[in-house]
Amino acid sequence: MSTLTGYWQSEADRIQQTLTEARARLATLRQDGQVARQALRAVQDQALTAANAQDTLRAALARIAMPADAKPLLNALNAARVSQAQAQSEQLRLEGLLAEWAVETDGLSQRMQALEAEAEVVARAWRQAQAEAAARAGFVAELQAGRWQDAVADATAALAAHEATARERVEGAFPASDATKPLLLQRLRDRAEAARDAHAQAELVEQATYAPAHPALAQAQRAHARAWAAVQAYADAAAHVADDTAALAALAALPTPLGPLTAAQADRLRFEGNAPRLARAEAMLALLKDVDDAEDTLRAKQAAYEQAWAAARAAKPDATLAALHAADLTAPLKARDDALKARKDAHKALTEHADHGLLQAWLADVPDTLWDALDRLDGARARLNRLKSGTALSQLLSALTLAESQHADALQAARLAQRQQAAAQQAWAILAARAEAEQARLLRRARLAWRGTAPVV
Repeated sequence: MSTLTGYWQSEADRIQQTLTEARARLATLRQDGQVARQALRAVQDQALTAANAQDTLRAALARIAMPADAKPLLNALNAARVSQAQAQSEQLRLEGLLAEWAVETDGLSQRMQALEAEAEVVARAWRQAQAEAAARAGFVAELQAGRWQDAVADATAALAAHEATARERVEGAFPASDATKPLLLQRLRDRAEAARDAHAQAELVEQATYAPAHPALAQAQRAHARAWAAVQAYADAAAHVADDTAALAALAALPTPLGPLTAAQADRLRFEGNAPRLARAEAMLALLKDVDDAEDTLRAKQAAYEQAWAAARAAKPDATLAALHAADLTAPLKARDDALKARKDAHKALTEHADHGLLQAWLADVPDTLWDALDRLDGARARLNRLKSGTALSQLLSALTLAESQHADALQAARLAQRQQAAAQQAWAILAARAEAEQARLLRRARLAWRGTAPVV
């Protein structure tokens, strides 16, 4: 598979080879130009000699007494005129060659300057790619055979040793009455998960609209960066194994049954001995769940609307938003608005309930120590389970290798397209300059053609 270092190395070699060929061609052009200039001076001298000879012959013709004596002079005059015309024709041809030579020489010199500038850019990119490849190789070595090579086994062992007890100590501090009712702990975790889902859903919408708005190279660069980010996330989890193990062990060592709560905190939070009050609070949690479910639905409908809007905007760039709403976006807009109304209704049912204040007070009674304990528990479990049950390192590295190869291939294709366009522009510039030079020679060429003494060149 291709690599970025390999690509930049091949680019450096290509530029150096092209420069070598260009320098050789420039040397040849300079020699050809010198020869052409010498030949031009020779034909200019020939034309001047023929013109002077004609003047001398005309003066001699003016002095003869008998017309019969003019014949040799007339023959010599005609020969001088033919010689001058031939010299002018050759001069015109050589001037054309020198004009083309100048155009090609200037174009080649400009191309060499561009290649030398490009060589510096490529050299920097090559050095950067080599440095990044070396750094990543060292990073991966730590994951495969260094200090983090046993991260998966260590994470699995930590979960087996401490997870169950740590969960019992922390989760047991939250209120529970009937397993069939929505409990405070589950609602809090669901809300935290919903926040993460909102971020993930926004990313999915952004990803879906990224490809149509960006060229293939940008897409490949992005995919490569994301593949590397996945490896870094694995490494981050691996680096925290020791800390997460210690956190689970500390939580598992908390006293039971109160966990990180004092008796007074447990009384306020768990409504000890007041089952009806706990039931009322949990009934409010059911209404809070309705709000959260409506929010989830709205988020999905909003995402569908945004994707449809992006597609319609691209398909009809001159249409107004009102026009799009009236045609392409009618269905997703209605679905989004219906979900918005459903969330508003659910929120109203919650906030206008008589026990809404009880729910707010109940949430406020969760002490910071319990929040901290829950954060440590969930954070440690998430990272350790990511290592234990997530994508294996070998798969992540294979995906990274593939993404880099596709990045290098896309880079090669994009830069080739740029060179092709630059070459087409240079060819056009050369031919345009040649046409301009031909325009300057047009009248002289026409006069020679009219005289019929020389071919049109």
